[in-house]
Amino acid sequence: LRLYHLIRSIRYQLVNDYHNLMLASNDAIQYFSSKAAYRTLASFCLWKLLCCIQLKKYEEAEKAIAFMNSFIDKGSINYFSALE
Repeated sequence: LRLYHLIRSIRYQLVNDYHNLMLASNDAIQYFSSKAAYRTLASFCLWKLLCCIQLKKYEEAEKAIAFMNSFIDKGSINYFSALE
């Protein structure tokens, strides 16, 4: 199922369809939150953050950052990506 979410998200990212990419990312985040797959979860959170910025949903972007900070280890690559 990880591959399904990945391909679905990449599909929308390639055509800059940020609305559908955000929906796909939300589905993946919901799925991987229950699995405690933090590295995969962080990747989809970063995609969601990208979508929020592109769609000018800044309050939702701040919530996504707060959610990522709750499980990302400080000093990891995903931590530094989130800080950018």
